Amino acid sequence: MDNSKKNIDNDKLLHYLENGQTQDYSDLNESEQALLREYQAIKEELDLKEWAKADVEEGWEALTQRLQQQDLDWHMPRKTRVLPMWRYAAAAVVLLLAGASWYYFRSAGQHPSQIAAGSTEKAAPSAITLLTAEGDEVQLDTLTRLKGATAVNGEELIYEKGQGTNDHISYNTLIVPRGYTYHLVLSDGTKVWLNADSRLRYPSRFPQDARLVTVEGEAYFEVATDAARPFTVQSNHASIKVLGTAFNINTYEDNIAATLVQGKIVVHHQGDSTYLHPGQQLLSKAPYDNAKVRNVDTEIYTAWKDGELVFAETTLEDICRRLERVYNYRIILPEGEIRNRKIEANLPQYREISTITELLEKMTDVHFNINQKERIITGYAVNK
Repeated sequence: MDNSKKNIDNDKLLHYLENGQTQDYSDLNESEQALLREYQAIKEELDLKEWAKADVEEGWEALTQRLQQQDLDWHMPRKTRVLPMWRYAAAAVVLLLAGASWYYFRSAGQHPSQIAAGSTEKAAPSAITLLTAEGDEVQLDTLTRLKGATAVNGEELIYEKGQGTNDHISYNTLIVPRGYTYHLVLSDGTKVWLNADSRLRYPSRFPQDARLVTVEGEAYFEVATDAARPFTVQSNHASIKVLGTAFNINTYEDNIAATLVQGKIVVHHQGDSTYLHPGQQLLSKAPYDNAKVRNVDTEIYTAWKDGELVFAETTLEDICRRLERVYNYRIILPEGEIRNRKIEANLPQYREISTITELLEKMTDVHFNINQKERIITGYAVNK
């Protein structure tokens, strides 16, 4: 390659980035094309909101040094518009290239996919476990085939459609640990999303006259319609009977929250039967003598299945209990009124819990210290 091709025209690259021209490289030399492709690969792997942490000056220097090490004739003419004012990913697209370089070279030469997979904030393997009716205990992320299933992997389990007999009903138990969620399609076509720290007991095939499952933790159901076989969800302190509907049930910490999205359900609880209509929620807390029905925004209680964290007038303490399940950390908050601080936020479920704690620090008077090795987060009250 001649020296003219080794030169990188920064202004031309910045023009491509500013105008979103990342596919048509006809006006770029081979060196510039290679650099843009590398940037694009890294960008696709990383959460743009995490780019706020990038040290652009360091990234640009690392990029220059690496290219010069690879070829002594490589020349980066000038660094015209790369300034140390980068703070937010959307603030100045012209800095993305240097930001990408910072992430790339900080990771000691890893491929972008290795950078994304290298997070220490979620345990591996997932240990999502199936206790089969035959007494076997298997981890689903290691399976590719399962008797009676059309698909099985670390993210979902889909059973063949069909029904069994009333003579013998064999039950499986699906266990989803903290830090994970799981999708399941039962033999009748009912779709189930299990949240972190939850269990579902169900038959491989439902009998001819009923459909019964048991839940601990939290699950969202889209129940297949079958008027001849009502669908019943049991928990420790209530049962929900449906014909065909979509609803969420939350039994964390011995509470009961049944939220109806569509259709109709009846909740049997403490000897009472309560019918819910779409947009309603039955809420009961231990000792379960205070059940009440209220109108709610169902999105707040079902967004978790789509990887979102929605908090509506939620106390900091409740938020932390939820984050413990989602990210598999133990969170210790300082004592006092700060625990009752109410927060409203609608956030994606970021890959790293540190992104969430940084946002909470901006909204509260608490600083969070993360011990990744012990998976403990300690909050300290600060004076702002």
